[in-house]
Amino acid sequence: MDENEKIVVDIKKPESEKLIAPVKEYSGSRFWPGEILSEGGMMLLTIAALFLLAAILPAPLGEEANPNKTLHPIYPEWYLLSVFGFVRFWVWDLLVIPAKMVGLLAPLVIGAALLFLPFYDSWNKGAGEGQLKHIRRRKKGAAIAMFILLMAVIMGAMAVIMEKGLLKL
Repeated sequence: MDENEKIVVDIKKPESEKLIAPVKEYSGSRFWPGEILSEGGMMLLTIAALFLLAAILPAPLGEEANPNKTLHPIYPEWYLLSVFGFVRFWVWDLLVIPAKMVGLLAPLVIGAALLFLPFYDSWNKGAGEGQLKHIRRRKKGAAIAMFILLMAVIMGAMAVIMEKGLLKL
């Protein structure tokens, strides 16, 4: 057999011995100076926009605080308004748990579920080690998050509407 002649043998490997394709290297910009300057620039623009809004639309000052006069209605801060609405609307006891306690514990459980929502998608199969999943592949997680956000907005709006007396249940 000559040196120029080569024997080519096509041996197919079983499925169990096939290698997993390597993850592509990140080809984006470098952390310094690219990321730091772009993120720092956006941070400065955000702070400048907040100062500009504060100068153009200052917060209205109301009356001086009077401990003998209670303002009505009393609303919580915007981030607790949905919990306020949920506590108002939940009137059913669950077994031995009173309704008001359910109204306070349910948002806590929902918040904990939201904290674990990113891990829900990583437990699903389909993403390799170190690979990110696009939001289109996270349909269940995105649907759950959007539903919770929608319910929070609805509960907050209903709480304000009920307090102003525009709707009676």
